[in-house]
Amino acid sequence: MSHTDAQLRELILTLVPVDGSTIGNARLRNLMAAKLYAKVEEEEYERVRDTLLAEGVLGKGRGRGGSVYRLQEAEPEAEPSEDEHAPDLSLEMQEMPAGWA
Repeated sequence: MSHTDAQLRELILTLVPVDGSTIGNARLRNLMAAKLYAKVEEEEYERVRDTLLAEGVLGKGRGRGGSVYRLQEAEPEAEPSEDEHAPDLSLEMQEMPAGWA
């Protein structure tokens, strides 16, 4: 059975750990087949995987049969939004009353 590249791409991205740890190619293909209830041909898998590697979405790991991992992209830090209704919690230095020393 032939699957669309979009189906396989979505499945690969669903199954590859988001924490950057590796998963073997054979294991990934087996998990994909279990989710699709159909065998995933090696050529189909490699074509989609290689596209994700070329796009910088996945990295190539080591191991017997090879492995892949998700590349972590640096997320831009969110700018704090200024809430005009937020209380002013800044501290100001006050003068000591006369006689306190």
